[in-house]
Amino acid sequence: MSTPFDELGRAAREAVAAVVDAEILVGSAQAARYTDFLHRCLVDPRPVGCQPATPTPDPSPAALMPVWIVLEEPPARGDRYFLVYEPDLRQFGIGVWQGHTAWFLEGWGGLFEMLARMSVGTD
Repeated sequence: MSTPFDELGRAAREAVAAVVDAEILVGSAQAARYTDFLHRCLVDPRPVGCQPATPTPDPSPAALMPVWIVLEEPPARGDRYFLVYEPDLRQFGIGVWQGHTAWFLEGWGGLFEMLARMSVGTD
């Protein structure tokens, strides 16, 4: 039986990284606003299972959303927000770490739309 993580095999790490690079290239004017943040927080894409932050979370593994982390605040910041990419939707979303649990908070949209939302929530 395959899991959602097996499906992620279709989207190679390099393909996800290319999407992020293309978003930055196309949105170069917006990227200039976030230059330092992007330099510090962009990470090599890696798959993660996010728990949806709903009024009644389902803690079972079946509820996990398979997505790719593409940007992550350093742990020293404290709040540990991150951006994810969902290849099937071709969009980005916002998550946060609480301990070892990755929670999906909101989305979906373009990279810079999510960065703007994230910076409002973390200022």
